[in-house]
Amino acid sequence: SRAPRVGAALSGGRWLLPGFAPTPPMTSRGGRSQGRRGGRPGCRAGSRATSGRWLCRGLAAWGWANVVVAAGAAVQPPLDLDVFEDDDCREAPNADVLLALLHDLADLLDRALFSTGMPAGREGGSAWADFEAWQAEHLRIMAGLVAQVFSRPYCEPGKVAWMAAECLLVLRGGPGGEDEALRCAEALDEDFLTQMTPRGSGFVTRLHLMLRSPWPAFRLLDLLVRLHPESGSTRMGACRRFQNWRQDPDVFDWTWFKPLLSAAVDAATAAPATFELRPEDGPLSRQYRARWLRVHGDLPGMQEAIAFSDDVFEAYREHHYRAGCHLGVISCYILQVLLLHLRDVEGRLHRYVASVAQLINLHAAFPHLVKTDWPIFRLLHLASLLQRTPPVEVWEGAAAEPLALPDAAGKLVAAVGKAVAGLPAGEGFVLVTAAWGFLSRFAGDVLRRWSALLGAGGGGAGLVTLLFLALDAEALAECRGARGVHCIDAPKRLGVEGVIAKYLALAEVSRAGCTAMWLDLDIYLAATPVPHIRAAMEAPGRPDLLFARHAASESVSPAVVVARGSPEATELMLRYASWLRENPYLLDHQGWDQFLERKEGDFAAGFDYQGRNVTVKDDKGPAHSFMPFGGTSQPDARYALLGDAFGSGDGWYGDEGAAGLVLFHFWGANEPQEQLFQLLYPHTIVGFPARSLSMLSQYRREILSGPTVPALLGSNASEGGAGAGGGRPLHLVVVSYADGCCQKSLRKNRRQALRVGADEARAYGRADLAPTWREAHRDILSQKKGGGWWLWKPHVILRALKDPAVPWHRGVVVWVDAGNYLHADPRPLVTQALRDSDVSALRLKWCMEADWTSTVTLREMNYSLRYALVDRPQIGAYFLMFRKTELSIAFVEEWLRVSEKRLMLLGAAAVEADGEEPPVEAPGFQKHQAWPWLHAVSQGGNKWQTRACSRYSLRSGASRP
Repeated sequence: SRAPRVGAALSGGRWLLPGFAPTPPMTSRGGRSQGRRGGRPGCRAGSRATSGRWLCRGLAAWGWANVVVAAGAAVQPPLDLDVFEDDDCREAPNADVLLALLHDLADLLDRALFSTGMPAGREGGSAWADFEAWQAEHLRIMAGLVAQVFSRPYCEPGKVAWMAAECLLVLRGGPGGEDEALRCAEALDEDFLTQMTPRGSGFVTRLHLMLRSPWPAFRLLDLLVRLHPESGSTRMGACRRFQNWRQDPDVFDWTWFKPLLSAAVDAATAAPATFELRPEDGPLSRQYRARWLRVHGDLPGMQEAIAFSDDVFEAYREHHYRAGCHLGVISCYILQVLLLHLRDVEGRLHRYVASVAQLINLHAAFPHLVKTDWPIFRLLHLASLLQRTPPVEVWEGAAAEPLALPDAAGKLVAAVGKAVAGLPAGEGFVLVTAAWGFLSRFAGDVLRRWSALLGAGGGGAGLVTLLFLALDAEALAECRGARGVHCIDAPKRLGVEGVIAKYLALAEVSRAGCTAMWLDLDIYLAATPVPHIRAAMEAPGRPDLLFARHAASESVSPAVVVARGSPEATELMLRYASWLRENPYLLDHQGWDQFLERKEGDFAAGFDYQGRNVTVKDDKGPAHSFMPFGGTSQPDARYALLGDAFGSGDGWYGDEGAAGLVLFHFWGANEPQEQLFQLLYPHTIVGFPARSLSMLSQYRREILSGPTVPALLGSNASEGGAGAGGGRPLHLVVVSYADGCCQKSLRKNRRQALRVGADEARAYGRADLAPTWREAHRDILSQKKGGGWWLWKPHVILRALKDPAVPWHRGVVVWVDAGNYLHADPRPLVTQALRDSDVSALRLKWCMEADWTSTVTLREMNYSLRYALVDRPQIGAYFLMFRKTELSIAFVEEWLRVSEKRLMLLGAAAVEADGEEPPVEAPGFQKHQAWPWLHAVSQGGNKWQTRACSRYSLRSGASRP
């Protein structure tokens, strides 16, 4: 790869300053992820610039070979941290100063543009005078810093930012500046932008490295586009109204979309607070969603622009050029990144980002894009603001926050290694947590409790070492006020991001041969966890990792992570940390399902609302977004989940006194985090403080009545029949309903149910509804949709459950929609699904609750802010199982009661029928179905909760899940 050209304004006919080392396009350390393997030259052994941990030595040589080397050894080899070294020039001396100056430059130019309201911005005013004065004072300083900071390979985002700044300064440099700026843009495009995404290379891209970087590359590229005086080029499409590239009729009005988009993006640029993560919104998982909702709902025009982009994406997923508006299509693809970044599964975000980069290279070369006024780079800048950690927190932080030292990852690991040095391999137990920002103020109380419970040997459970990662100055001060805690000073400003520091620390403790246990700071430790953890780690299969799981989810929750002191656990921690570093949008609580390929989890694989498996198969694209070489965990990775010792605001199980509850996570609770800290702390003895018990009781769940299904059937009863213990078989009653349609399907439904082994099959109709109830709800029942908005469903299920002919406890009412039918004996499924719950249903993993339940319904049920509900896959109501118990009957009675409330049932349709304007729906909203919020009812109280399953024996039409 040749060295880039360098040119005129600031360095004697060269675009880049002396000593400014370009990144060879095919040897960049960053961006070594799936989809980017092609096109790389042969690796030179031992060269970090071209090898790296996974790139040349290969997975076996790096990872599992270490298992062999370490077999029988007391301590594993040191962690290989090559991939965590600084490849963005953030740790270079004075990088923070240069970052601040480049952001100041962008701020001044933004202010000048907005103050004049003129795209070319040449008529000055006080804002332009301020810019000229700032330039005169700081330009030479910046030039010197650039030569110092960017004098090494890699660091493409920073180099692109500086080169864009050079082009801007040339443009403002007087006569001939416009032509010179275009030549600068050509060099920038040729030397960097096209090299970061080679043409024709599929999903190969390093664009995400610019998205994750704090260097203001996108802002400065956008300013160059806006400041260039030419803005009407049609080289990249005429963008006509309702016409495609051949002037044939089309459904898209590009002349309407473009000003709408520009206004929305300008509003976003003028409101940077919209993109902040706000502690008052709740835990981080809730903060991400709240930010997403603000961007979608609070920025004028953004909702309409995203809706337009949905239609464009569907119409032009291929042959993009046929739209006749290249920049419009590219804008729509970037809007899709804004829409789905929070719910990325199966590599979809990677696909979108790579598509954006390829489309820019193919259809919108930067020198031509400069001659337009489309906000392409402003959109990319907005996308970068939505990453896991806002860029301004990375480089600026609070005013008094210290900077991380060079080799921040290495220093963090060394400090952790020092803290655990000398602990007995195989016996040491290390409890780890961290804090920064809002949570730092609570760290002292948490650590003092830990020290009181565990510091003197953990109540006879063995010596426990307490380790705290202080990621800002307040957290460090709080830690130093607690006794018996190892305080690791690891400032995250231009250092290691908190979530990555978490897994590096766990990896180092595991490498030392000790058991490492991570607890989120908002987990209350009621008693020593050591006996529970030891028992779980020594269970059959001897898992290397142990995780939490929230009550209503099948997903792995990394609020608790336990890593055995083994090479396998060490490697898994490092791999996952490297994926987090590579992918700036990956959320910790969503990533583990994909990493472990846990198909039953909420964030891996998927089923749509018709029960069809929509998991990507036989596809050449990446299965995970920006996954580093080395990939996910090994197929035989051993992990397990905590039992009832863990609970949360999402639910916990056990006796009313919570004697068996060891860990309580604030996640899912109605109360703000600050209130929960005040309720639970300070408290330094075993158990929960008395003042917190009423709060705790509202999250206690009951999902099962005695006698249980296994007890009824006897031992070894797996098929729903009598077991070896002589128990009686389950009594299955299959129920369905139709009114005014589907009679043929209803008869088949009943016939098939009996054929495959049901004891009874009941086909209800309108005449079977209770007359007084039917009359009371005739307005809703007369509506066509759902034969009356499905209001009859809980009514007929309740009727079947209360029928004396259905025996208590072993009687099971199975609901099957009239259009579906059973094609195999459901007893094995029913037996398995009802082992731990009296009610069970199907999870539709590709359909989130907020996408299919109206905001009106969620608001009326007081669930709008319940992230534990709305951010989960919905529960489908077309196949349901109810064991006849008092608990399940109470559940269906509550379901019916809520359904009878018009606003809750109809959602926005009720508001519109009343002649009012419905509220803005959530991003990604499809349409309101009355039945999905069965899930919401299941979360409605402390008496019940459904269990969801992913597999079933059901046939709908010709499709067979």
